[in-house]
Amino acid sequence: MTIRYACKKQQIELDYHIGIGDEELPVTELCLILNNALENAVEASLTMPEGERIIKVQATVRQNQFLLRVSNRFEGCLTAAGGLPVSTKEGEGHGYGLPNIKQAAERLAARWSTALGTVSLCWM
Repeated sequence: MTIRYACKKQQIELDYHIGIGDEELPVTELCLILNNALENAVEASLTMPEGERIIKVQATVRQNQFLLRVSNRFEGCLTAAGGLPVSTKEGEGHGYGLPNIKQAAERLAARWSTALGTVSLCWM
């Protein structure tokens, strides 16, 4: 299922602004980061009432730096371990999204951060 379809099905507004021009970007890492961040954003958005669900994606290049931000609304509390929020999903095969983003960011030598409802990444 595509993120666009998942958002439409769950009545989540998807707002994106991509302004990267002809920059050559590390496609594998970028796809991994975006996919994990968007999947987390869809899940988190479901904590909001219909009509208040929104995910924003911003990607730009400024002063030779690539900037990516995925943000969403979220209602609730999160528990952190090792500097990352702990997955709220039960069962095996969950809780790998943010660690995968962290590893991809490290491979890019990128600065990255996560806060309640936002994942930000910056690299040259």
